[in-house]
Amino acid sequence: MDGTNKCRVKYYRTYLGLSQRELARRADTTASTISEIETGERLPNVVLAIKIAHALGTAVAEMWEVT
Repeated sequence: MDGTNKCRVKYYRTYLGLSQRELARRADTTASTISEIETGERLPNVVLAIKIAHALGTAVAEMWEVT
């Protein structure tokens, strides 16, 4: 495992037609945090990952693939 993070949050968010601000509201975080997660600048903690996945109607395992 080389630690590469493949984030699918942006894919699911745009597929659902949500803005970063709306996803942030639904996941109880900030739009800047969503932006940082989408660009790979940060990884969410477990609680936030669950909230984001729930807000997008999918599982955490679908949001991130670490290789």
